[in-house]
Amino acid sequence: MKGTFNLLLPTLMIAFLLSHSFSALAGCEYSETVNHQELPIGNVLVWSTSMEMNNSGFNVQRSLDGEKFENIGNIPGNGTSNTLKEYRFLDTKASIGNFHYRLEQVDFDGSTGYSKVIFVERVVKNDIMISEMTNTTVERIFEAVLESQTEGILSYAVIDVFGETVKTNAQPMMPGENVVLIDMSELDIADYKVIFQCEEEKETITIRKRGFPLLPESDFADTKLKLRKVKKGKN
Repeated sequence: MKGTFNLLLPTLMIAFLLSHSFSALAGCEYSETVNHQELPIGNVLVWSTSMEMNNSGFNVQRSLDGEKFENIGNIPGNGTSNTLKEYRFLDTKASIGNFHYRLEQVDFDGSTGYSKVIFVERVVKNDIMISEMTNTTVERIFEAVLESQTEGILSYAVIDVFGETVKTNAQPMMPGENVVLIDMSELDIADYKVIFQCEEEKETITIRKRGFPLLPESDFADTKLKLRKVKKGKN
């Protein structure tokens, strides 16, 4: 089964666009629409706020029975805002089955409120699935963990915006978790599509290469001083 997911594009998969569903203590206002669509890589939760007041952030919570919820991630809020703010969270641990999701919104003073609960029936099954990954905006190394049900050869291809393949590699894949490291350090600053493939099954994500951070002048000075000391020590 093939699945494609672009983390950098505003694709709506499972939307939390909620209206007045938090308690009076929670500093947020929401819209009303709720949408749901299957995604092989996992469940994507998307919500937006039209107003925030002292909003520290959101705890994303999941439940199998709709009663006992556990935190599966945290998304920082925007403090106080009167403009539209959009949020998303990828639940890569969702396998086949029924899931309930809700948001716990937390104010800076510790006050909390809960969204309404949405129900997701997941029927998509993959032999390979991206279960974990580092930030999709990278400077050097992008790391992904692919969970496999089978044995085989896992390959990946990095494709630039012109459709040219700029990097490829392959490695043995075993049942369970398989770690893939992609060195982006020699590639130009741009967006790239990464296609993971095992036999006929593919998983696609988009990652962004950014430049190395510039060191402050003081760090450059310290570095030069250390280099001079090393050279003196060699002589």
